[in-house]
Amino acid sequence: MKRIFSTSGFTLLELLVTLSIIAGVMMVVFACFEGGFRVYARIRDFGNREAEIYLAGEALEQDLGYVIPAADYHFGSRELRFVRGPLVAGDKQEVQVLAPESGGLLYRVGARGTLAMEQSGISLVPYDFDVTFWYASPNGSEDWLPAWESNTNMPRAIRMVVHGLVADGELIVERTMVLPHNPLEEDEPK
Repeated sequence: MKRIFSTSGFTLLELLVTLSIIAGVMMVVFACFEGGFRVYARIRDFGNREAEIYLAGEALEQDLGYVIPAADYHFGSRELRFVRGPLVAGDKQEVQVLAPESGGLLYRVGARGTLAMEQSGISLVPYDFDVTFWYASPNGSEDWLPAWESNTNMPRAIRMVVHGLVADGELIVERTMVLPHNPLEEDEPK
């Protein structure tokens, strides 16, 4: 009599060993994908913050391109206050960029003399970032000053330094903005 069932096949032990090998390989593959997704999320967070800071620098640099040097201005380590010329026909506007001790960067624009300290302004940089400003002397010196005290000359450039923490690290961004040459400035010896 012929047997209907074949005796060749896998034993229970062989199946268990094969399944455990497959499960181990799948765990390694899953761990690689999970690590890749975590790295992607950190890079995206880092890039988003850096893009916000870049756009804040762009807005500030555009306004500094229209600064009226003869008008009243104040350049401190945590505050910029200046008057910009009209971007279109109209009145001159006062611009105040404030980096409070609590962090962030507030941006206020209004008609001359209307800006008040209690106005909130537009936040250009997140509140958990520290922002400071440094100033380059127009006489060609390589030193960066923490405040600008001259009433006759504008700084040659302004450096905005933004420092903060992101996901698993530290983000430091420096942006240097060159101010337009003022023909009314007194020539300083170099």
